[in-house]
Amino acid sequence: MPVYKYMVVNEAGEKIKSVIHANNENEVLSILRKYNYYPIEIKEIKKNPK
Repeated sequence: MPVYKYMVVNEAGEKIKSVIHANNENEVLSILRKYNYYPIEIKEIKKNPK
C-alpha cells in the first residue's frame, strides 16, 4: 500500500505534518476530512529502487 506524506491545518489553525498509508490520494483526502483537517499538501512517497 502506498505511503503519502501530508500537511494539513486543523480547526484551531495549527499545521500538522505526518504520513499515512492509503490506496490512493482520494482515500487520503477522505481520511483527513473525517478529522476535520484542511489539506495543504499531499505527496506520495516513492520507494527508491535498489
